[in-house]
Amino acid sequence: MSQPKGIISIIVNGKGMAYQLEINQQGDILMARASGQRTRQAVLAMAMEILKVCIERQCSKVLVDVRELEGFLDTLNSYQVATDDLSKMRGKGLNKAAIVDRKRGTETHRFFETVARNRGFNLRMFINLKDAIAWLRK
Repeated sequence: MSQPKGIISIIVNGKGMAYQLEINQQGDILMARASGQRTRQAVLAMAMEILKVCIERQCSKVLVDVRELEGFLDTLNSYQVATDDLSKMRGKGLNKAAIVDRKRGTETHRFFETVARNRGFNLRMFINLKDAIAWLRK
C-alpha cells in the first residue's frame, strides 16, 4: 500500500469546463470531492485526474463525492460516460469506485450504474457517504 500524501486541489476554468476537484487519501481509499458545472467533458476530465492520482498512489478504491456539482447529465450523456469514457480507465488498477450524489436524479444514477456494471466496472452510486465508504471497505 502506498504512503498517504497531502490534499491535491485542482481548479479548471476554461476549455468549456469549470470545476474544482479536491483529492485526499484516507487509508486505502482515495477520496475526491468535486464542485462546479457537471458536463460530460468535465466529468471525463475529473475522472482522468482522479485516475492519475490513483495510479500515482497505487490506490485501487476511490470515492467521488459529486454532491456539489451543478446540474445533471441527461440519459444520453450518462450512457456515453458509462460506455465510452469509462473504457479509457479499464485495466489501470482501479478496482472499486463509489460515487456519492444528491438524491435528485436517482433514476439516471441507477441507469448509469447499471450500464457501467454491465460493462465490467465495479461501480456503485450512493446518496449517503457512510454507505459508500462501508461498501468500499467490504
